[in-house]
Amino acid sequence: MTGPAACFFFGNCPDVLPYFSIQGLRMSNLVYTGQTTAQRPYKWRAVEDNEPVYWNNYFVRTYFESIFHAQYENSNGYGLYALDCNSNGERGSKVGVDTMYLVTLQDYNSQYLQNDTLNNIMLINDELLNIQDFKNFTDLSKYTQNNSDVIRKGYFDFKLTEPPLNSNDEYRFKLIFILKSGEEFEKISEPVRLTK
Repeated sequence: MTGPAACFFFGNCPDVLPYFSIQGLRMSNLVYTGQTTAQRPYKWRAVEDNEPVYWNNYFVRTYFESIFHAQYENSNGYGLYALDCNSNGERGSKVGVDTMYLVTLQDYNSQYLQNDTLNNIMLINDELLNIQDFKNFTDLSKYTQNNSDVIRKGYFDFKLTEPPLNSNDEYRFKLIFILKSGEEFEKISEPVRLTK
């Protein structure tokens, strides 16, 4: 007996680890509501087009566009590796993060002008899906330290600690994400109207 059946019955899992390889970034503007409903089981939702959002409730979810290695075989014909007993990508990325930069594409406030880096006022959280808590964001250095060898989650969220200069202006941000391998990914967020 070989393949997935052998893994299941005899525990003969080959030495193929279920990592994911980052290919790009995808970003979504979200607003923290603090409440759940039957239609919205989470305490946040997507920001609608042209919707004004209070700056302190605004955050951006960044997903890694990834290729998954050592996937399960399934009835839809996907995951043709089919040689591992672990879940897809559960060991994280194959390469850790070196650093990232968040750049404002217009004047954000009097201290951070167009094309300035916002790293000093950016907080990160990669646990929000599970804990539904908007208070557990930490600074960039903790995220890069925890993910320096392997990026453990396929997403992270970031928010800003200072308000914008003007209320109801439209803002966009560019994220530059650099892996330990030297690979670099860039993504620009969709515009968002922030209020204070």
